[in-house]
Amino acid sequence: EVQTGAREIAISGRELARAAVSNGAASTVTLIDVGARRVITHVKVSPGPAGLAFQPGGTVLYVACSSSTAAALLDSVDVISVEPNATAGPRVITRIPLERGAARVVFSPDGKLAFVNETGTGTVAMIDTSTHRVVERFKVGGSEHSAPSEVALSRDTFPLLVANPGVNNCSVIDGAGNVRATIPSPLNPAR
Repeated sequence: EVQTGAREIAISGRELARAAVSNGAASTVTLIDVGARRVITHVKVSPGPAGLAFQPGGTVLYVACSSSTAAALLDSVDVISVEPNATAGPRVITRIPLERGAARVVFSPDGKLAFVNETGTGTVAMIDTSTHRVVERFKVGGSEHSAPSEVALSRDTFPLLVANPGVNNCSVIDGAGNVRATIPSPLNPAR
């Protein structure tokens, strides 16, 4: 069964047929074998797991973790290996430090980059998935209070589109990391 505080779900590709559920209150991720309709295991992660996504290929899972405690200065993306033939089983293989408010993860179509919105700082972190390191941060919305909530990619990764409900606009980011446009929204763009 899924543990306490189920928040979000991600599905891997057909090759692996896995699902993952972030359990915020339990600080775990539940891995599910979709074909067999059974829980594989629960993996302990950093506090506040929320958005999660399988890297294309399905053997690595990124989990955005955002602690709500004042003592936690940084959030993280916990990287979980879900390789089916690994003798150690599913486990966190690294933690990538992030700014405040990590909430969603999205991968480029080729899986070489991951993007995580940092709602507390008005930024989107770009992660190189081969090194599991933040390689760039994009300031979006024109304010640290932009609270970026969703990131969408084009077929070629860039331009990125970012919804900023904190300031009621959307940002368009080009391949050089420049905010090319800020599009005002009369309504909250995350809805």
